[in-house]
Amino acid sequence: MTRNLRLDVRLVAHHQLPVPDNPEYLRGWLAHAHVVLTKDDLDQVPWCTPEVVPYRFVEHVRCSVAAALPAPELSQVVVAGVERGWLDRCEAVELVLAALDGARRPSDRKAWLGAWLDDLGVTDAEIVACADALVPVLANDPGAVQRLAPVLIARVDDDRLADVATVALATPTKKVLRTVLEALATRSRPSTQTAQVLGPQVIAVDVSSDRPSARAVQTVLDTWGLSGDVPPEPTQVKGLWQPVPPVWIPPRFDHGEDSVEALVLAAAELSARPGMHIVDLAVERFLALANAVARRDPDLARSALSGVCDTSDAGLAPVAGWVHGRPGGYLDNKAHKVPSCRLRGLLEAREAAVFQRLGQVPCLLSEPSTVDLQIAPQDLLDRLQAYHDAGASASESDLLLALTRLDVSGADPRLRHTLDGLAVPVLLQSGKPVTFTAGPAASRYLADPAVEPAELTTWWPGLYQWSVTVWKVEKKDVPGSLRGFPPRLTMQGADSAVFPTWGDTVLDVDTYEYNRGLGLQMRRVANRAAPLAPPAVLEFLTAGRTAHPAAVADTAAAVAEAWGRGLLRPGTPGGRYVDLDTPPGGLAAMARLLGQAAGEGLLAVVWQVLDDLAGVAASGQRIATGASEVVGTIATLLPEVVHAVAEGTADPAVLTMPGTRAVAARSGTSKAVTTARAVVSARPDARTRIRG
Repeated sequence: MTRNLRLDVRLVAHHQLPVPDNPEYLRGWLAHAHVVLTKDDLDQVPWCTPEVVPYRFVEHVRCSVAAALPAPELSQVVVAGVERGWLDRCEAVELVLAALDGARRPSDRKAWLGAWLDDLGVTDAEIVACADALVPVLANDPGAVQRLAPVLIARVDDDRLADVATVALATPTKKVLRTVLEALATRSRPSTQTAQVLGPQVIAVDVSSDRPSARAVQTVLDTWGLSGDVPPEPTQVKGLWQPVPPVWIPPRFDHGEDSVEALVLAAAELSARPGMHIVDLAVERFLALANAVARRDPDLARSALSGVCDTSDAGLAPVAGWVHGRPGGYLDNKAHKVPSCRLRGLLEAREAAVFQRLGQVPCLLSEPSTVDLQIAPQDLLDRLQAYHDAGASASESDLLLALTRLDVSGADPRLRHTLDGLAVPVLLQSGKPVTFTAGPAASRYLADPAVEPAELTTWWPGLYQWSVTVWKVEKKDVPGSLRGFPPRLTMQGADSAVFPTWGDTVLDVDTYEYNRGLGLQMRRVANRAAPLAPPAVLEFLTAGRTAHPAAVADTAAAVAEAWGRGLLRPGTPGGRYVDLDTPPGGLAAMARLLGQAAGEGLLAVVWQVLDDLAGVAASGQRIATGASEVVGTIATLLPEVVHAVAEGTADPAVLTMPGTRAVAARSGTSKAVTTARAVVSARPDARTRIRG
């Protein structure tokens, strides 16, 4: 756990066990080691046990680096270990270099680079000795180019200079590029072969708006005896226009083996996540495992969960209370002064109910059937039959959530008839029974389900949010089949974990820049069965522009998952919902992320999005800031699109490009306008095949 010393960390040190190659265990060890090695007053951390940190310290560090744990904490632990003599400096230098090479998040690369150069004091000679290993690092990080390229360019031999300079010249940051050019300008003329390789690249650099860079380029040409006239290299087409994957069929949900080890790992996964109440597959897996293990051996389950502290995190809030035999989190509070706060929302109440009667029921009625959180009517029937056979009672919130998750299209009269005969008692949180039984309640709901509102998502341009529904369940919206339940649905807005069969009304993703749970919310959306609405596609692809560092990895994974599952479809991308005057709706950031997505094979979706954004940029009295980046990205991708049309992979209509033509039609000679005109002119048969 990140806020308390995990039991498994303590046990490994106490019993002198091998270091588990498990990311969740290693996260727990890292959290503890970071506190021990970086905090001055450990008395303020009552759970801290400093003596376990030196145990197999080197092995823990090696495994943590291999698992790509967050560098800001791990790099500090490595440096502190060297200072205390627990880790040899030479090995630390090699480990940090390996971690730097494998780092994907900018924050990780920055932390490892700082540890390598500053804290471990790597010398210029050591940097040059690692030149081959540093080339991939330079390719991924402008910060590394800024700090490493001048040393490497000045000191590597000619054979390596071509590789180093090639990746360094590709940096997108003008300030860093100037540093590279100035470093090349101070180097004496390399071999003829190297000069012939690098010369065209230096000449091709756009230095029209940067006089120091232009002077550096001219110095390189003069010193190396090169001509400024170099024929352009042919455009290399990479085949980025890939067929859109078919819409997937969400697979069955499986909570895994009912073991103590699986339960501990599931709890560790939840505790290592951002502190957000996001109910997703990880929460569902943990709740189902907790009930299964407790049903077999309550004491064993209590021991396995004894390391969980009081928290408000999804899935874990009621755990500490259950372990210690006291009321847990998310219970109703009848004594609250504000009547509207006395009753918990459905998701919170379900978690409280699970631990109120943990292990007393055969299974959870609300456990999803498929990974999109829907429940098949036949599965609910089978579960209620198990309750009936075991003489168990259902919890009202668990049953209510199971009903709202039902795929009502999968019911038939015979199934409803069977449900009518399952008179399973239903209990409130107080332990009192309600006036109806579970089977008939499920049968009534199948005939009278909650219906998604006709008015879909309300879009709020200018806010740091997208797809945030303002629809709140009112009493009139609750179907008659549910009015015997406590009014928990009216305590919250629409949520895809409550109504997974609904569409765009429950696209509950918040791109506010401090939202640590953005990635988890997006990955939950990427599990849905239906494709995203066109405006949501735009924001889904560009949500990473405001992602909190804790959400970056999951945000990128969500985009890849949604694409692979066919949820991101080409179509009108809804650029009209973009507020160009309010950050972080910046076009430049959007263009950068869309270009990255195109480079990963999503060009078929990205292309129309970019053109739509170009049209939005040209729609105002002035061309919007960032338009040049959007049009520049379009220009870069145009050869790929032309190739796809020629190969028959893309429809020729994608080259109509109304948004780009709108920019080109504007007066003036701004970079956006001139680039757009060049793009329009470069289209094949632009004057004859595509009119307007």
